[in-house]
Amino acid sequence: MHFFLEFLQSHIQLKSNLQEFIREVSHIQYYKTGTLILSPGEIQENIYFIQEGVIRVYSNMDEYEWTSWFFSKGEFAISPDSFLFGNKSVEYFETCCSTVIISISKKDYYSLLEKHAEFKMIVDYLIQYISKQSKDRIFNLSHMSASERYKEFVSQHKYISDRVQGQHLASFLGTNAESISRFRKKNAQDKS
Repeated sequence: MHFFLEFLQSHIQLKSNLQEFIREVSHIQYYKTGTLILSPGEIQENIYFIQEGVIRVYSNMDEYEWTSWFFSKGEFAISPDSFLFGNKSVEYFETCCSTVIISISKKDYYSLLEKHAEFKMIVDYLIQYISKQSKDRIFNLSHMSASERYKEFVSQHKYISDRVQGQHLASFLGTNAESISRFRKKNAQDKS
């Protein structure tokens, strides 16, 4: 819980009454590798803050899993279309490793916004962050080679790259598992 409050404090001033309310409405959950937290057809009823671990967002198409996103330690895991607008999810949220999550229900989330207007700054940050990450990913997919995308991803997201399977990373980066294996091997050799 301390890590979560520190994260929030880095974006807004947490007065003691806000901290207390956040403690009251937050629930710590522990998940094993491969646990589905959200599935297509479900509505995301909780917003998740990842205290430890990685969540992969993916969909199935033509018997292939297409990874569209990774959320990791220190980030909120949210499907804006589902959580904010109440639409059914079209993607899975699955843990890539042992994961510790702090969850806040939708009801408590809206109560936070109503009682503590400063919490809206967190929402604004979250929307801007997701938007920037999406824009960067689209740019990288269209302007970089697979090798460049891998190097860029590892340099910016080492925590994630150390915790996800090669085929999941390959799907996210628009390449194949064999290439990821080759990139990882070359990266390890370059470090030695």
